Amino acid sequence: KLFADANRSTTTKLVGKIATVRTSSVSTDFGEVSVDDGGAGLILKARSVGDDRFVRGERVVIFEKSSSDDTWRVMSEKEYVGR
Repeated sequence: KLFADANRSTTTKLVGKIATVRTSSVSTDFGEVSVDDGGAGLILKARSVGDDRFVRGERVVIFEKSSSDDTWRVMSEKEYVGR
């Protein structure tokens, strides 16, 4: 129960955060992003959705946690802001 609550809290805090692509790219099957959390920062496994592909240095927004493969779904910052 304690870990389940901690996971839920982490997920809630990361959804909607801006992240920066740190690998050569983020696609549907590969990639990592870094997130400034006010401390040492976080490095997360990230995946895009559909045909989206992001390159190193591009800013993206975390919008979902995938429990099936322990990754975070990201979308374009421009797309997110335009909603």
